[in-house]
Amino acid sequence: KNSPVIESPDSTIGMRLGMPVKEFVELDMEILDGNGDFEQVGDHPYFGLQVNIKPRLMDKKGNYRFIYWLNETAHTKWSNAAKTKETGTGFGVSFDQEVADDIGVFLRAGWQRDEVYLAGEGFSLDSSYSAGFQLSGNLWNRQNDILGIAYGIINPSDEYKKAGPLHADAETHFEAYYNYQINSNVAISPDIQIITKPYGNDAVNGSSAIIAAGIRTQIDF
Repeated sequence: KNSPVIESPDSTIGMRLGMPVKEFVELDMEILDGNGDFEQVGDHPYFGLQVNIKPRLMDKKGNYRFIYWLNETAHTKWSNAAKTKETGTGFGVSFDQEVADDIGVFLRAGWQRDEVYLAGEGFSLDSSYSAGFQLSGNLWNRQNDILGIAYGIINPSDEYKKAGPLHADAETHFEAYYNYQINSNVAISPDIQIITKPYGNDAVNGSSAIIAAGIRTQIDF
């Protein structure tokens, strides 16, 4: 998943079906055990549906994904703590498009039902937005290199803000990476991420910003 407002379970069991509907349309469906307890599989299911439209705009490839999800794992309503069997639901879009031979852009947005929170979480989000671009090294005579930059924002829910003396600020993300192809077998990718107002500035003893840097090496044989 590419969105923090999609509640798909991380470790679970389930089923996924993907099929082409038309040459430029794909449909993906999944049903998972929502709570991942592996005991009563299917008692609290998670449903996901994605439609991917793949047009060629001015002979450039693109993917336009439309996503809906429903999570029947127990949620609690912020305004009424006695309501502990609510469902979570949301939808999103994810677009990526080549705009030139060596330039691609993407845009993602997601929303979810913000008046409930997943049992054990104690917080809920309203929406998230992100955008970025990717450049091919052809632009500077490094045809196998790639430069990518992205920026995103995550908005806590209004009901979460009302639940107590919380800042509940919007959390922002910035990421930049460069894939440097050393030779046909080895590539390195330095990456930097900057997160401001992590956890909405509500983490105990938390920092107002987090900076993480790393480097990945890929070796192909």
